Amino acid sequence: MATREIAASICESASPAKEVSSKSIDVSRDADAVKERAAEVREQISSVSTNLTSLRSVLVRTVCASTFAAGRRAVGSAAA
Repeated sequence: MATREIAASICESASPAKEVSSKSIDVSRDADAVKERAAEVREQISSVSTNLTSLRSVLVRTVCASTFAAGRRAVGSAAA
């Protein structure tokens, strides 16, 4: 009789252990997915940073060219 009770106890203990193991696998899989998404986000941030640097350069050149052109017009108008 005691052997049956011990066997039943072991079986009852094994089920929650299997469930914990399954949950652990799920958590590990989810952690890997988060790691991949984080890498994608880092790549996108780098790309945005590069594009902002390029945009800044274009805007600086545009403002400089516009300022120069406006200055020439102002000088030309004053001479006339």
